[in-house]
Amino acid sequence: HVPGVPVDARDTTGAGDAYIGCFARCYAKSRDAVDAMRYASAYAAHSVTGLGTQKSYADAATFERFLHDA
Repeated sequence: HVPGVPVDARDTTGAGDAYIGCFARCYAKSRDAVDAMRYASAYAAHSVTGLGTQKSYADAATFERFLHDA
């Protein structure tokens, strides 16, 4: 079980795509499924704070700031 990251959601469109994309990237890099799920959960949480799909996906620097502030 990987706990979710609480956020004020604005638009959940694309959250699943954000999750699986982040999971795949992290898992391919580390081969650690639990760590990849943690990152993917946080990435999907961040994605729902914006509007739309691709434009709500964070770049690496923005996501690192989100992780630091969470």
